[in-house]
Amino acid sequence: MNSSPHSTASRAIKVACIGDSITSGHKLDNPGRDAFPAQLQTMLGDGFEVRNFGVPGLGVYLHLPWPHTANGRRAWSLSPECAEALAWEPDIVVSNLGANDLGEYPRESQTGPDGLPVLERGTFRRQYVDVLKAFKADGRHPRILIWTRLCAMKGETGVRNAPAASAMADDLRAVAAEVDAEGIDMYAATAASARDDDWPDEVHPSASGHHAIAEAICTALSSGTGAGASGKGASESR
Repeated sequence: MNSSPHSTASRAIKVACIGDSITSGHKLDNPGRDAFPAQLQTMLGDGFEVRNFGVPGLGVYLHLPWPHTANGRRAWSLSPECAEALAWEPDIVVSNLGANDLGEYPRESQTGPDGLPVLERGTFRRQYVDVLKAFKADGRHPRILIWTRLCAMKGETGVRNAPAASAMADDLRAVAAEVDAEGIDMYAATAASARDDDWPDEVHPSASGHHAIAEAICTALSSGTGAGASGKGASESR
């Protein structure tokens, strides 16, 4: 894919990849070459500029603590990378968030001894919507693609194969609908690689797994088929 109906003669189309350790290329020997944003750059060609704003360990929830950030919070929206991505004013946003929220997510459906929710229902959905709406502030209208099913995992067990991941997929589709984004079923895109390839661990894809992710994004971009209010793009299957 070396050209686009959105291309201009003056500058390349700016693509911001936001997300967690998978986006950053954690566990790869050469993330600058093999992480999916880098492979996506190669696939899209010179008419595009792809930047990687992934941060290992981060997610959506604003309240979760995280000792590895200066502010002590796990929210990607509070990171310097988020500020940099917003300041860059991308034309396209590709968002991979949610995996690091799965441990907390089931608390939205639990009640405490007082009969009240342990975590207010809809918190994840509302806060994710806020992350993406920030890219639309001040009259901007970037094209947004989000992973509405998370990347597969190596093996049959694990947090992204847990019931919470299936429930979260419904919220991810709702997020896509609310911000008029396109959804990508990244579980389907990476399942074969998770099954057949030698991944560095159960969580993080190999270079070939990242290639599958980049291909799925490239296909979604090439299709030009917006998800609109359905939150279901051409690359997503339920």
